[in-house]
Amino acid sequence: MPCGKEINQFFTPNSETFDETNNPQSSQYQGRMVDHERIYIYTWDARPFPAFPANTEIWGDGENWLKGHWLTGRTGNIALSSLVNQILQDYQFTKFDIPELDGIITGYVIDRIMPARDALQPLELAHFFDSFESEGQIKFRHRSKSETNLELTPDQLVEVKKESPLFELTRAQESELPRSAKITFIDGKQDYKNRTLEGQQTVGKTNRVATADLPIVMDPDLVQSLANKWVHESWASREEGNFALPPSMMALEPTDSISLNLNGNTKNLRITEINDQASRAVLSKSIDLNVYDETINSATLPTNTLPTLYGPSKVKFYDFPLLREEHVAHQPYVGAQQKPWPGSVALYTSPGEDGYQLNTLLNAPARMGTTQSVFNNGPVGRWDYGNTLQVQMDFGELSSIEQNVLFAGSNLAAIEHDNGLWEIIQFLNANLIGENLYELSGFLRAQGGTEDALAQPASTGAHFILIDEAVAQPNLTLEEVGLNLNWRYGPAQYTLGHPSFQTETPTFTKRGLKPFSPVHIKGNYNNGDLLISWIRRSRSGGDSWELNEIPLGEETESYEIDVMDGGSVIRTLQSTTTSVTYSETDQIADWGAAQSSYTVRIYQLSEIYGRGSSGEATITNL
Repeated sequence: MPCGKEINQFFTPNSETFDETNNPQSSQYQGRMVDHERIYIYTWDARPFPAFPANTEIWGDGENWLKGHWLTGRTGNIALSSLVNQILQDYQFTKFDIPELDGIITGYVIDRIMPARDALQPLELAHFFDSFESEGQIKFRHRSKSETNLELTPDQLVEVKKESPLFELTRAQESELPRSAKITFIDGKQDYKNRTLEGQQTVGKTNRVATADLPIVMDPDLVQSLANKWVHESWASREEGNFALPPSMMALEPTDSISLNLNGNTKNLRITEINDQASRAVLSKSIDLNVYDETINSATLPTNTLPTLYGPSKVKFYDFPLLREEHVAHQPYVGAQQKPWPGSVALYTSPGEDGYQLNTLLNAPARMGTTQSVFNNGPVGRWDYGNTLQVQMDFGELSSIEQNVLFAGSNLAAIEHDNGLWEIIQFLNANLIGENLYELSGFLRAQGGTEDALAQPASTGAHFILIDEAVAQPNLTLEEVGLNLNWRYGPAQYTLGHPSFQTETPTFTKRGLKPFSPVHIKGNYNNGDLLISWIRRSRSGGDSWELNEIPLGEETESYEIDVMDGGSVIRTLQSTTTSVTYSETDQIADWGAAQSSYTVRIYQLSEIYGRGSSGEATITNL
């Protein structure tokens, strides 16, 4: 339906679309029956669009809007002729003629600088019209209005060359024609989202697909009809005629239709191009006006899409060890969760109260939850089949996997223990036992060197997060990790000053740079001296079974070995290899006499982090 301005044109005498019968001259007074300056278009209905007609549960006459007199939801419409007129004026064209154009446009987007021809082409496809030059003007004509202007016989054609035929007809191969046509458009009834619909040809052996991206706000039912017409037109115009006419037929011009009788076979053709020389060289395409006959009335009501309002985002910072080889060791991790999910959550950083800069965008919600049972300590370095863990998920699902999938890195998760440290685990089994409640079992514990978290259990109510692509690393340099930066975060579509944004100042320890604890600690006595040895572990590159030696993982190899007396350190030994000697002389100096057993704690050193996690063992002199 046109808007009020377009309706008014039917009653305005100086309008191109004016019809005398709509508003005749009065015989009783000077003037038209209706003064067009006093015509007002209105609907006596105050129900707001799109709540009406979308909410048919509230208003039972919503379906009537499709064919009714309501102006709501239509006042922004414009006649196709008016839009083309405006585009040509914007491009400073003055000589054009557009009265033959029919159609209504709901919305049209020109989002960049382009020639006038490019601005008009989407409209030409959507409404099947052509532009051409005639009598010094640019004219427009719908293909459906290409009525046959002339019937020709071979006697009226001009012979250009003796060796050339009077009429040449070329038929495109089926493989060159589209089987379907896909049109992307702006759906005015679905919150102006981009949408693609497809029309198909039911016959023919071809897999070609014609595509078009129309920056036009359109009704999906009309676009479906357009796609069908487009593919059918491609087949109907598959024949191309090439012939010449005498100059006496100067009245013919592009978009005119002709019929040519060849040996009793009539061809209906639409002229697409004329090249005037000694004769008029004509290019034409076959045409079937029935293609354009289909009339589609919209059967789809608009949706009542209300804007979604987003509150504060749940953002959690994590001081994890290095989780993947491709990650940055010194950077922490962060995840976010929110219902409904706003599309992305933005994190900004600043060393002060202002000057915030965008640091990270979290583009997917993290799968977070809360433990519903105590998670006790378990074995490290082998399967833990004794413990189970119940987790209530706030978002997302958990699933069971096979061992080979787990070894490839799947079902990696983190749990916060009562001492505030994070244990990294993997699990084989996830059984759904209630609404969003899972029971996990089959664990690999203390992954990533997080056995220090096992000093205390994880009580009921502990934080749980599945570590997948939704968990990201913020962009921080090594120097920035140690600063007390202010973090401000919230839904990405809002500005920093929006009430949903929150501020936090987390601290990070560069946990990803912390060396792992040495393992397989043992001792051998030789003439009273104790030779202590161990095997180092690596933060990165140490998972391959093909390695002859564990990678160092640090700039230099260095260790400190504390000899313990209960909780006190009696002596600290240093080594640059995976062994050290606790001499008999030092034993006597520390204890007064050699002891039957010693407890030692061994730390690998990092030039950046310092001491790593400790490996502890009691060595007995048997």
